[in-house]
Amino acid sequence: MRILYTVISVVLIFAGYILHKTILTDSATLNLFSYIGTLATLIALLVTICETIISIKKTESVQQEVKNVLEKINTIEKTSSISDCLTLIDETNKFVMSEDYDRALQSFQFFRKICTKTSLELKENSENEKPNTINNLEHTLQKATATTTRAGLNKKQKTDILNALLDIKTTLESNNPAKRN
Repeated sequence: MRILYTVISVVLIFAGYILHKTILTDSATLNLFSYIGTLATLIALLVTICETIISIKKTESVQQEVKNVLEKINTIEKTSSISDCLTLIDETNKFVMSEDYDRALQSFQFFRKICTKTSLELKENSENEKPNTINNLEHTLQKATATTTRAGLNKKQKTDILNALLDIKTTLESNNPAKRN
């Protein structure tokens, strides 16, 4: 489109240069010159309209590219957050295994903060799981901090905590965008 209006403009300039003596000496040719001036104005209008259309198309293309880049950035951020959450779940698991419930609770609460900050959704995997598994798990860890090494959690309670942590970890891993791409 730009080439077309550039060629037309050059042809009109060339014609005006060749005919300038003829146009200025005769009244009829002066009218013709006015006519050509009108055509030049129309060409300028055409150029303006075409440039506006080209700019609009470029802007739409840039907007789409920016949208794609932002989606990739969000995916990277979500992947990073999930990685941090998985690390904290592993850390919580390790502390539960060593019966260090204060540190387990601390790691788990930090895990929750990251999930909340990054808006990670932890949906339950099946209908058999209790709703609010995360709330129940944190509550259990809070109770466990009141125990002593001698009177710690029994094997079933400890297994329930470890299973809940594993379920959360599995859910996080299944939501990880890095595994889908």
